[in-house]
Amino acid sequence: MKLSIRQDVLMTALEKGAAAALTEVAQTETSNVALLIKSVKITVGKNLVVESATNLMATQYSIPANKDEGIAVGDPGSVLVPAKELFDWVKLTNPNATINMSLSALSSPQLINALEDSDDDEFVIKKIGSLKIISKDANKTAGKWELNCYDPTEVKAVDFKDDGTKCFSISSSQLKEAVRYVSFAALQKDQDQVLNSLSIQNYEDSIYFTATDTNRCAIYNLKMATDIEGKDPFLVPFELVDEMLKILDTEGDTTLSYKQDIEKLFISQSNLKMRLATVDSEKLGKFPVVSKLFGMPYLSIANIPVNSLQEILMKASLVNGASALFDFKEENSLSIHSISETNKQKPQVNRASTEESTKELRAIWGVKHMLQALKIVKSGAITFSLPASKKNVKITTDQDENFAYFAQFINNPKYQAAE
Repeated sequence: MKLSIRQDVLMTALEKGAAAALTEVAQTETSNVALLIKSVKITVGKNLVVESATNLMATQYSIPANKDEGIAVGDPGSVLVPAKELFDWVKLTNPNATINMSLSALSSPQLINALEDSDDDEFVIKKIGSLKIISKDANKTAGKWELNCYDPTEVKAVDFKDDGTKCFSISSSQLKEAVRYVSFAALQKDQDQVLNSLSIQNYEDSIYFTATDTNRCAIYNLKMATDIEGKDPFLVPFELVDEMLKILDTEGDTTLSYKQDIEKLFISQSNLKMRLATVDSEKLGKFPVVSKLFGMPYLSIANIPVNSLQEILMKASLVNGASALFDFKEENSLSIHSISETNKQKPQVNRASTEESTKELRAIWGVKHMLQALKIVKSGAITFSLPASKKNVKITTDQDENFAYFAQFINNPKYQAAE
């Protein structure tokens, strides 16, 4: 393999195609195939294809290999080299430089025993040579390096064409915005990989993104999604969703497909393809179903400006960020009573006027949790609504009708006197 390529073109290709090998999970791999998992495969012919894969994530980036794209092919072929080392070197190279890459092949493969104390051929990796890389820019600044090159056939290619059932298509910017509206409500870590995951559900032919920690639930309706087909719900860990969003092109449509039998989510753009592992479908029962939350009537309690609610919540959080007593009055007012859990602070009461109150209600909800929801909303007015069961409150905003936040009632004996 031999090619010449502009630094900016190669940098983009590595950012996207080597993304799976560059993840923390891949870079901390210690198994017998760690060398392969940490490597990126580069293939050049009619197209330049850069790809990497782990059990959790796979990425493939492809562009035409021609002068218009800033690529000149000397000899077609494939190499498999350490991803991070190559990525870091290219990143430090002038964006205006040209990088020449060529394989210096060994006369016969060198066998590397991944486990020094084992004679099993299963743990042997073939080194086929070295990838020589040379950079040079208009200022005659140059650099040379070489990296071990392993046998690219030892890495099983991901079949991105066998991507299951199409779910929907959406622009990347809208996809990122929808994730932003719900991700704050998830747990940071969950051993079962359920409450730290994004739930994607089809309800009445609309796609909903959902996240929850069981005490609260954030839901966003992707009304802007098109070509909606798939009906099966699935969960994707936010850790993988974040990696996906980092490398998606900001322009153009993104298509998501779900292959249930292998529990994988496929994402495709014009030059980029990804595969993410989804959570075991047997765990779906542990996650709230959108139809149950939206399938019941809600009665509006009151409307209040976001800035007013945010101010009294922030003051209440100085005494107790975990919970507070919300007291709605029909004379258009809301009082928030906060009592210290450790009794180190005196009880506090903060009041604000509501734009409209239709029902009196006293309930205990999380303070910091609600503040996190308001950071997403930012402006406008908030509507509090209550179902007949009175087990949770629904919060919506006049700034984005697609967003809904649900908070469970909290039982805290400290507020009995206040009630």
